[in-house]
Amino acid sequence: MDPVEEFSVQIEPREDDIIVRLIGDATLTKGDYLQDTLWPIIEQKPKRVVIDLSRLIFVNSLGLGILLGFRKGLTRNSIPVAVAGTRDHILDVFQETRLIELFKIYDDVESALAASV
Repeated sequence: MDPVEEFSVQIEPREDDIIVRLIGDATLTKGDYLQDTLWPIIEQKPKRVVIDLSRLIFVNSLGLGILLGFRKGLTRNSIPVAVAGTRDHILDVFQETRLIELFKIYDDVESALAASV
């Protein structure tokens, strides 16, 4: 297992798309930071958003709820969203919570960007 990495969110604009990279351990204390970082993206109205989870070590129910709310805000604004690079244990969480039914999931960011919107 990876050493615990401080949680951070990296925003990477790429042409008309935005890649959101969640890195580290998304614990309860990081909910406000996650939400405050994600919500302005909706206002930017990108063509699509890809959430890269390849470096996410842990996410709790609060973090999942924030991701779900973020997805809802994007879809209300007709902005497609995909998830990429889920580690097996994070994918298991998405399956157990049935979030896998709400997010298009790709092996990596490049595959998500190559998919048609």
